[in-house]
Amino acid sequence: MELPGFALSPSDIVSDPQFFVEGFSRFDVQQGELGDCWLLAAAANLTLYRRLFFQIVPDDQSFEDKYAGIFHFRFWQYGRWIDVVIDDRLPTYRGELIFLHSTEENEFWSALLEKAYAKLHGSYEALKGGSTCEAMEDFTGGVTEMYEMDACPPNLFQIIIKAYERSSLMGCSIEPDPNVVEAQTPEGLIRGHAYSITRVQYVDIQTPNVTGKIPLLRLRNPWGNESEWNGPWSDGAPEWRFISESEKEELGLTFDNDGEFWMSFRDFQTHYSRLEICNLNPDSLSDEELREGHKKKWEMSVFEGEWVRGVTAGGCRNFLDSFWHNPQYRVQLTEVDDGDEDGSCTMIVALMQKNRRQIRSMGADLLTVGFAIYHVTRSPSFINLREVSCRFKLPPGTYCIVPSTYDPNEEGEFLLRVFSEHKNVMEYGGYNSDYLSSHRDNEVDEEEDEPQEPSYPQPQSPQNPYTPTPSYPNSPGYPVSSSGYPNPYPGYPSYPQNSGYPYPQHPNPNPYPGYPGYPPPNPQPQQGRSSHSGDPIMNFFNKLFK
Repeated sequence: MELPGFALSPSDIVSDPQFFVEGFSRFDVQQGELGDCWLLAAAANLTLYRRLFFQIVPDDQSFEDKYAGIFHFRFWQYGRWIDVVIDDRLPTYRGELIFLHSTEENEFWSALLEKAYAKLHGSYEALKGGSTCEAMEDFTGGVTEMYEMDACPPNLFQIIIKAYERSSLMGCSIEPDPNVVEAQTPEGLIRGHAYSITRVQYVDIQTPNVTGKIPLLRLRNPWGNESEWNGPWSDGAPEWRFISESEKEELGLTFDNDGEFWMSFRDFQTHYSRLEICNLNPDSLSDEELREGHKKKWEMSVFEGEWVRGVTAGGCRNFLDSFWHNPQYRVQLTEVDDGDEDGSCTMIVALMQKNRRQIRSMGADLLTVGFAIYHVTRSPSFINLREVSCRFKLPPGTYCIVPSTYDPNEEGEFLLRVFSEHKNVMEYGGYNSDYLSSHRDNEVDEEEDEPQEPSYPQPQSPQNPYTPTPSYPNSPGYPVSSSGYPNPYPGYPSYPQNSGYPYPQHPNPNPYPGYPGYPPPNPQPQQGRSSHSGDPIMNFFNKLFK
């Protein structure tokens, strides 16, 4: 007699198990009893790109040829691809899979993928609650950005379109109801739940009074059922009668209870709280896929480094005596973005901590990290997340990136990546200890221990031509919400503002502020120290790049 709950091999569950049944698609990803919708949203996006999919899910394995009861999958970890091997025994209840499964009962690639990812992180339990961006990065090696809808930049749809043109993986979620787990809204959406964005497009619309284009997004609920958006542009909504039949066919429009639906960008901004975009590495897609999909790709530079106590672990700019010890990287932006009217270049900078999860058993946790860019700006906050990223719009020129931990003498390894629309030239510049040390010795601090407003670049002028125009709301006057905790990503509304550029805040006690279902942490702000006589580090870089 079979036990109600047991780990069974696929051959014990069905008579004809298959790794793939008629290929693979986003509809092979159906959520089970495990709260890992964030992972499933990323997995559904993964199926949209053949080469990317087979990089994670090798197709040289099956339940037939040379079957040995094991399967292997590949995941990106800190700049390298690693192989994870698992046996084929899967959690079941009364003979049926209880976690991730396919719509086809004899198809098992998705369930085995979930098991391999659980092994990567230690257990199925470790997958409960998370952020789609983490899984998207582990599937692609890409760089993730995060935006809050109530403080997003005015050109957000253009950012989304450019991301879609570059095959970026995208997910979104709605702020959870603290009293109800995965509460459903009157519009059919689920709070505290992760969705995939599977298509983005301007659609031609013709009504008796209006002709033009409307921005639409196609989303998917990992539950894969009738829990869908029921507002404008939903399945069977009257708006679709104003779209030509040829365009409906080109969109692949269907009205099934499959968890997938369309909605307007305006409604998306109104009803969703958070958007996550994972920008792919340039080599993630083949040339053939790029040509067929009329896609573009990012240019990328990447460096590995480390903070060493007493050598390169200088802490953030609150500690000007030691900040200049941090590693420094110079990057040149030479070509303006295609179609950019301001003559600017997009640059996405991402700083990722390495190998922190592996040393948790020794009492270590995530460091609180961030970066500064000269002559320009800094990351919007220092925070204890695996990665801090930020998008900038900068004039062509040479810049210096200085990654650091919040406090001096905190040791750790990191991965620094820079994405741009056109080629960038990046090199490691070490640290300029001799010059900065002597320059600092000549500075005289007045009332050094008294907290002061930080000194940052002033608005653009002939004397300071390199002041940035950030595409994220981290500049004065941008709308900001009242939530109150420092946030690792520039799109978050909760980042505290001041009269100048944002100043680094004290580490956040909750390492997962963006995760659906997590309670908002309490802020612990700490004012920084500044010198009345000026900033020697800024003065140095002004001379260096003059």
